[in-house]
Amino acid sequence: MEKHLEKDLRVLPLEKELEGRVRWFIRLRWLAVLGIFAFSWIPARVFGISLPLFQISCVGLGVLFLNIFYSFLRGPVLTKEWFAHLQVGGDWLGLIFIVHYTGGIESPVLYYFIFHVIISAVLLPRRACFLDATLALIMIACLAVLEAAGVIPHMPIKEFFPWYLYRHPWFILGELFFLATTFYGAAYLATSVTQILKKREAELVVAHERLQKMDRAKDEFVLKVTHELRAPLSAIESLLRTVEEGYAGQVPEALSDILGRIMRRTGFLLQLVNDLLDFASGKLEKPKKEEYEEVNMEESIKNILSLMHSKIEGKRLKLSVDSEHVTLRAVPTEIDLILTNLIDNAIKYTPEGGSVGIINKRVGRQVMLEVRDTGLGIPEEARPHIFEEFYRAENAKTLEKEGTGLGLAIVRNLVRHYEGEISFRSELNKGTVFTVRFPIKDYSRT
Repeated sequence: MEKHLEKDLRVLPLEKELEGRVRWFIRLRWLAVLGIFAFSWIPARVFGISLPLFQISCVGLGVLFLNIFYSFLRGPVLTKEWFAHLQVGGDWLGLIFIVHYTGGIESPVLYYFIFHVIISAVLLPRRACFLDATLALIMIACLAVLEAAGVIPHMPIKEFFPWYLYRHPWFILGELFFLATTFYGAAYLATSVTQILKKREAELVVAHERLQKMDRAKDEFVLKVTHELRAPLSAIESLLRTVEEGYAGQVPEALSDILGRIMRRTGFLLQLVNDLLDFASGKLEKPKKEEYEEVNMEESIKNILSLMHSKIEGKRLKLSVDSEHVTLRAVPTEIDLILTNLIDNAIKYTPEGGSVGIINKRVGRQVMLEVRDTGLGIPEEARPHIFEEFYRAENAKTLEKEGTGLGLAIVRNLVRHYEGEISFRSELNKGTVFTVRFPIKDYSRT
């Protein structure tokens, strides 16, 4: 299992992950720039501490312009490990200048290097993090030696430390020792945590991929089985209708009721098979580019309503349609399926004499479809589950005993094909409004 995970760690989308972390690092640097100016000006102006404000401000401006350059970068460069090293190294160069201008080895700013050690642990592998920590120690040691030897001037904060500490070898060695143990300890702890998190992420990715494969296998099985069942069920329904209508001879009155019940159950099974086919197809079979057409939404709504005219008339429902001439690049049968399920649900769960309304219009860069009714409404406890497969609210079961609970799941899957959104609002015993929004764009998919 451990070897398997190590392999999966290498195949994770690490480039994308690194890009996100680098962008976070760039955002964090804006705060660092603000901190440089605040650190230099506030102590000098408020507390009277002597600091070389001009030199520190120049360093701050350098970091600012560098971060502006980083923020405009796009593409593959952000996913390269060397770019993360470059940022850490550049920041440490700026920080070592600030350390120099604030007392060198005596500077309290030295411990700010620890933040970059931790950031390096977040961005990079353990070995790279330790290399960065070593680079920081080398930079600090070189600065301390150059100042102690008089090669570069020592610029102390006179209010903090005696002037001679920077030349004291034991002070230098002690400071470097504690810095080294702090840096390496922080690097070890931080990389240990990030490695554990990456391992957990790998486990989740593997589990997710397995679940996806199992889900696909399930859908493929459902698709095959339902496809095989539809033909014989259709034949059975056709034969039963032939018998019921008397083409095979007079049906005795005693058998008429039994035959009607068989017809209803067969019809329900056929509906279930068709819904399962639509559901599995929607999840598995992505339409090809050549299947897309410019779908006139207004015409599609008219066609669906004409098919449901008898249902609307039978329940004496008041129908209102507010539809604009808008087109959507899509597969016509998929749009018809979305409309059929939403409108059929509105009709089915609205009591006799109620109202059903349909709105279709363009809103900005979206096509909005809204189907509203004055029906049962959705109970509070059912709302989180309403798009789940085979789920039906209790009040829906009471009104319509037979139903597959797949309609809204089918709609949600198809809406997602087009990167659209579906939402609803509902009030119990007053009605429900379903809203679908499709972005207007080229939905070309292969």
